[in-house]
Amino acid sequence: MKGRHKLPFQGLSSEAWLNLLLVPLVTTFFINLVLPLIQNDWCKAVDFCGYYSAGQVMNDGKIADIYNLDILKKYQDNIFRLANSPEPRAEAVAMLYLPVFILPFRLFARLDLPVSLLLWDFLNFVILILYLEFFSKSISRKALKLQLLILILIAFPVFRNFLDGRVNVWLLICFGEFVRAIVTNKEIKAGLWLGGVLLKPQLLILVLPFLLIQKKYRAILGFVITSIILFGVSFILVGWEGLMNLKDVILEASKGGVSSFFVLMMNWRALGYFLSDFISPDIGKAVFIGGSAMTSLVPLIVFRKKSDSDSAMFVVGLLGIMAATTAVAYHAHIHMAMILIPFILYLYLTQQIPRKWFLFWILFPGMINIALFVIVTLVSFGILPEFFNSIVMISYGPSMLIANLVLLGWAVSQNHQGDQAQEMDQIPTV
Repeated sequence: MKGRHKLPFQGLSSEAWLNLLLVPLVTTFFINLVLPLIQNDWCKAVDFCGYYSAGQVMNDGKIADIYNLDILKKYQDNIFRLANSPEPRAEAVAMLYLPVFILPFRLFARLDLPVSLLLWDFLNFVILILYLEFFSKSISRKALKLQLLILILIAFPVFRNFLDGRVNVWLLICFGEFVRAIVTNKEIKAGLWLGGVLLKPQLLILVLPFLLIQKKYRAILGFVITSIILFGVSFILVGWEGLMNLKDVILEASKGGVSSFFVLMMNWRALGYFLSDFISPDIGKAVFIGGSAMTSLVPLIVFRKKSDSDSAMFVVGLLGIMAATTAVAYHAHIHMAMILIPFILYLYLTQQIPRKWFLFWILFPGMINIALFVIVTLVSFGILPEFFNSIVMISYGPSMLIANLVLLGWAVSQNHQGDQAQEMDQIPTV
């Protein structure tokens, strides 16, 4: 009697399946980062090329000129041409940041492309790994396991951050240090770090009201101190006129102009935009306003009861608040979801969030990204009709929106467990 043949992958453990899933995710990450360099399409990292152009503008003229879109576009057209970009951009990649945050790119602009891009990616990659290791040891007294580190590094927001040459490693560190400080009742220090998030102030729209509701007034004081310093230095750099020009650029972006890129947004605004295009403007507006309002109010109402900073429920509340922020912030791209990593990792290392939800947030958007890549490839070979490209365009952001809303739902569910949730164990001292 012939023995039965064992099917491929039969009998694999859950850990083995997870390692198997990591293979296409890591491969996709590597291919997408390396391919533009091989093809000499260096400005595939479009945001870095924008920062690079701002550095050149500052080196050649006035710092305030980085908010002059005409000047910025002249520099960017030249950079994109030299970087073999397949087609010129219709609009400039606007600088939506205070000038104090752009200053480091004066140094990068003194190097040629792609050397400056490679250096930027290398520094960010090393700093991210070192900080994650530091963060883990400060929370759990243990180094990150290799599998956990790889999972974080190939998360879809991290992937987009490096693909586009973005600045979110700084935001991750600011929020990480904010968490480490707030749970040890170092509220002023926490607020000082929170001020660093003024790089992208839209990410503060819910966490500041949350801190006020929780009566963390010293944290607010720390935030105000950092804000005064950053705005003061920025005023010295560009003057009142420069700050007003920055305001105008931000307003232009809020109308859907420069640097909007709805395809890569993960918020209700983008979903409303797509529904307006494909179904009805009224439906799109209703989804945008209704979704944003509900997502903003739910965590602020649910987590309104004052919690001790070193309690698990306080950090759960912060995770819910920040997950909601990614959905309601008017200008929120996929890469900005990196800000959730310190909160998720903190709860994971302290065994507060189930592993399945941690893995869902990491794997779901990444696997959707791979599926969309396959669809685009099949369309390019004529196997699928062009219509599928439209499906791809509207799927990137919603996949991340769903993952973030799942985290929000989990956080809210913890609060509604009543007295049992309120008696959660204390988080270990950092």
